[in-house]
Amino acid sequence: MKAFLNQIFQNVNPKIFAKYSPFISLFADCILLYYIKTKMLPRLFQREQIYALLERTNPEVRYLSMQEFESLVEILQSSFILSFTVIIAFNAIMYALAGRGKPFAVKFLYGYTFSTCLLSALELIGSVFSQRIPFSWATLITMFLYLYVYLGMRYFKILPKTKKNRAR
Repeated sequence: MKAFLNQIFQNVNPKIFAKYSPFISLFADCILLYYIKTKMLPRLFQREQIYALLERTNPEVRYLSMQEFESLVEILQSSFILSFTVIIAFNAIMYALAGRGKPFAVKFLYGYTFSTCLLSALELIGSVFSQRIPFSWATLITMFLYLYVYLGMRYFKILPKTKKNRAR
């Protein structure tokens, strides 16, 4: 594993990597936001599925006009997109702080890239075994981007400072 990482990171300057690698994660987040907006939400918010779900919770939904129902679905989609945009805005702030070397932001970046890489891998594995989860090239690309940042942080020892490390 060490030889593999040496081969990948041998021509990379550690200071430049520490400064600019958070923005690779931001790029990956933007790819995922685009994928969510264009592919995932339309698949999740199909009229028939939303209508059946709403009708089970409130039978009065039958009396909505098609225009009112379409507006409701658009509001749901907009709410999801706004939520993901707020998350990416928060991440962008943390990435900028990590690029400046702030310890809490570096810790956030380290944990975030690790967890998103794992979740992306689980989604890809799920797409192999389940027909309900389609394969996503966006997830595959972002998984490799997050993995690159995570492994680079480990390789260059840009790890979050813990109390144990500070005592040395």
